[in-house]
Amino acid sequence: MNIAELDKRALLVSLTIPTVQSVSTVRDTTRRVVAEENASRAAVRVVAAKLPTARAAAVQSRLDAVRSLHTALTLPFIGQFRLLRAETYLDYLSKVQSALIIAGDEVSAQFGDRGEVLAAVAKQMGDIPYDVGQIPTEQQLMKRIMVTPMFLPITSMFGAGMTDKLGISEEELALMNTVQTQLVDKVAADSTMAVVAEVVAAVTRVVESLVKYDMDKPEFNEEGKRTRRSGFHATMITNLTDLADRLPALDLTTEQRLTTLAIPLRIMARFDTDTLKDSETARSTILKEAMELLGDLGGHVAEDFGSDEMFGGLL
Repeated sequence: MNIAELDKRALLVSLTIPTVQSVSTVRDTTRRVVAEENASRAAVRVVAAKLPTARAAAVQSRLDAVRSLHTALTLPFIGQFRLLRAETYLDYLSKVQSALIIAGDEVSAQFGDRGEVLAAVAKQMGDIPYDVGQIPTEQQLMKRIMVTPMFLPITSMFGAGMTDKLGISEEELALMNTVQTQLVDKVAADSTMAVVAEVVAAVTRVVESLVKYDMDKPEFNEEGKRTRRSGFHATMITNLTDLADRLPALDLTTEQRLTTLAIPLRIMARFDTDTLKDSETARSTILKEAMELLGDLGGHVAEDFGSDEMFGGLL
């Protein structure tokens, strides 16, 4: 992969997910205490009131879902920025905004009734004095959680005009771009390999679960209790479908290797866990497919992503 290809296929995106704290701080009182006690600002925090813990946690869980979605649709890059395949920009934006709307609905559900919220705070605070005015309203919380992703074309890191901004010569800029291009290529390759490793882990779990399920077990364990038969978790299958859905969005290569890799994963997820439990033929079929896929990927995860040998000709 070179920078020209990455230029056409990638954007940088940053999304800062807020935290809905259950504690409000009285800034004026804090500053006064700092001044009177000649203390460090970092060491003094005067708490005015707490948001109802359960209500704040419900909103935060929705925001955590936004963070998870952002992470699932992008690849690690540098600092706060992550790599996003340019073709999936609108899909990413639509999904993140939909998740934020759900978080907003949770804010309304938890904090829309001001009277109930204040009653919950009063019960939670007990005899501790607090200022009702310091408790965020529904509107204030809504403004806080409605964040917007920041997008940055990757070419801006290498664009014209940098010589003047940095006070360097064209030759120095060319050398800098060469070094940075190599670093970008490495980050893109490492990120892609991390995705392949995730696929390997998911398929390995399938193999281990299927093998364990059909292993002979004694009727009773060492403690004399009847041995329970191994089962399957639904996530064993949903992990495969989730990966199959994500891989095209994460594919930064012109060869579309990750996109193609989604095909055997989706096929492998065609049976639900109940079918696998009831059908030895289904278990045998999926185990064979999983073993073949691991045979093509296993032992090559740390190799150069660009080599055809890594996929053993499967793709």
